[in-house]
Amino acid sequence: GKYAVVSQDGWSNVHRESIIATCVHIPGHTFLLDAVDVGDVKKDGLYCADLAKSSILNAEEKYVCQIVGVVSDNEPKMVLVRSLLEEWRGKSFITYGCSAHYLNLIQIDATPSVIKNHLIEVQKYFRNHQRVAARLKQMGGKIPQLPNDT
Repeated sequence: GKYAVVSQDGWSNVHRESIIATCVHIPGHTFLLDAVDVGDVKKDGLYCADLAKSSILNAEEKYVCQIVGVVSDNEPKMVLVRSLLEEWRGKSFITYGCSAHYLNLIQIDATPSVIKNHLIEVQKYFRNHQRVAARLKQMGGKIPQLPNDT
């Protein structure tokens, strides 16, 4: 059979509703597996681990694969989730935090506020001036990505 990995992340949508989504990554393909509106449920480690377990079983059935690992962000409850999943699936199950998230956490300390404030000013200028932003896009330029806390 084929091996695959799932990734799980949570956020609030534009209506400030809590969503937890899971993707399955099969060599050569990535699919949105599920997205759950968690409502007012407390998103603690046990709840997120149960969601991940359900998603893993769903992925294995739907895509006829063996889930061998999970990727999540690095907040404390997700460290617990990864630990619970290792207990559930055994030590051969691979769990790890997102490298991009680690780098984002590092940049919070590494980016001087003077530089960050200047980036914010430039980004807001392009956001608030549509003609200028359109011209930049037409010329192949990119608006700077704002560093943010995750």
